[in-house]
Amino acid sequence: MSLLVNTQYVVIQQSPRSLLNRILGAAFFTAMLYCIYKLLSGTITHGAVTGFCLMGVVFFFFLGFECSRSSNFVFDFKRHRFREEFQMGIFKMGAWEPMPNLEYVSISKFADNDYPLKIYISESDSYVISGFTDANSARAAAKDIGAKLEIDVWDETVPGAGKLIEHK
Repeated sequence: MSLLVNTQYVVIQQSPRSLLNRILGAAFFTAMLYCIYKLLSGTITHGAVTGFCLMGVVFFFFLGFECSRSSNFVFDFKRHRFREEFQMGIFKMGAWEPMPNLEYVSISKFADNDYPLKIYISESDSYVISGFTDANSARAAAKDIGAKLEIDVWDETVPGAGKLIEHK
């Protein structure tokens, strides 16, 4: 995760996808291209097989997209707006929304070596920023984000014993 800051924007970038995810994404896109090739080459003469190839194109596209994409969060303070960008290669997609009322950022422990960081806009609604493998790096990132966004930072790594790290 990286944090890019200037006077107008705060951009929180996710960690890049793992090598396994990128390999799976490439394999799914290759399978999608093979299905398209079979459809366009005219070698399929049975209607049921054509239907399976069409479903394969859609299925493999969405699997490849899910394995290949990463997301960024962009906060535009000058225009009071926010967006979650989905990025695949050089292509970025995402619509601007009105800036939500940010409550706090928290670190929790999901499993051993999995510490997700979340920005809450209400008690039940949050944006998952990134997962960390150790609690100290998650706390440091949460403090940076809390300072830049001027919100409280909570440590909920011990279930039921959440504590306030920084108050803004």
